Amino acid sequence: MLPLYREWLSARKDWLRASELPGNGNFDHPASLEASGREEHALELMIQTVPTSLVGIAALVHALWAWMGAASLNEAIFREECQK
Repeated sequence: MLPLYREWLSARKDWLRASELPGNGNFDHPASLEASGREEHALELMIQTVPTSLVGIAALVHALWAWMGAASLNEAIFREECQK
């Protein structure tokens, strides 16, 4: 699980870096697309993998929260969810 998590984090970092490239307003720069593909692939593999440690569970929860949790929603909904 942890190697997949590290790859997921690395891909997200690379995507963020690529998102700031000139002319990448639609995030369709090859570097953005490549990083996005790596991120999605790592997440898919993480979802298919059963965690065997608390650290693995935490890694999977973090990835799933980023993918489907309040952090994936707009800011107003995120703030509301954090108040619960």
